Amino acid sequence: MKRLFSWLGFAILRVSLMLLRSTDLERARRKGRALGRIAWHLDPKWTRLAARQATERLDHPDPQTLINENYQHYGQVLAELACIDGIIRDAKSIYRIEGSSNAEALANGGLLVTGHIGNWEAVAPAHTSHYGPMHALVKPVHNPFVDRWINDIRLRTGVHPVVTRNNASHILKLLKSGETVCALVDQNSLYHEGVFVPFFGKPACTHYGPAMLAARSRVPVVPAFAVREPGGFLIRYGSPIEPTGSRDLRATTWTITARIVEFLESIIRQYPEQWFWVHKRWRNQPRADVEAWKYGPDGPGWVRELAIRRPDDRQSV
Repeated sequence: MKRLFSWLGFAILRVSLMLLRSTDLERARRKGRALGRIAWHLDPKWTRLAARQATERLDHPDPQTLINENYQHYGQVLAELACIDGIIRDAKSIYRIEGSSNAEALANGGLLVTGHIGNWEAVAPAHTSHYGPMHALVKPVHNPFVDRWINDIRLRTGVHPVVTRNNASHILKLLKSGETVCALVDQNSLYHEGVFVPFFGKPACTHYGPAMLAARSRVPVVPAFAVREPGGFLIRYGSPIEPTGSRDLRATTWTITARIVEFLESIIRQYPEQWFWVHKRWRNQPRADVEAWKYGPDGPGWVRELAIRRPDDRQSV
């Protein structure tokens, strides 16, 4: 029965992709926006969550309009995936690149980090068309049909999926051998896998695995994000985050993670409608049994300071 429901869900996805597909990217995006507006009306539970988070973290004056635009963004992401073959074919002409010198820091291997901002799957065609193939850390999608479909797209864009679970030694070997590995690091993490870093003025539990692997292999970390603009995408590479000379692996890991998230926040503030607001990003909050190192070299003091400034967010540490 589970397999049948998975197949039905995938069949609905394929029909949606067929309806959205177009040789004209902007036409496909218009269809995607229409689909997103429909979804916004049909999804009150998650639209409320998204609007609440946008209000609390951005102090946005009109969160309902923002989240309506946000849902139109999700529709456009789906439309762009429907047009992925054309995007791959025309990658060098539809991408505008900023910070290309930063991307060159990955020439001898490194960690490319991104988040669910803009079209995160669209980072790959831009990067691989200019700088060659790379590997991407992925978690299997629960629907096996969707999982195969999205991994097929990744392979066609020059990206080799690497399942993260129980694979740290393989990922470390890739980094040390001069390969580029891509990871998304902007979602809420489980307590045993995360460190707490500031994100929009509130502690955010963030997966530390990619940063720790980069620190152990002593390779640069380059943040990059592909945001939508008329006729194509802007891909922006941030300044490389070089591992420090510190022997304290945990402190270095926290610092790298914090700097990645800081860069991400700056991009979201510029393009708030293009981030993944329908996610409980701040779900796991500090608690008494969290190890001190997971708050950074200075400990949990900054968490208490945030709680004092925002009493509504006060958490015990």
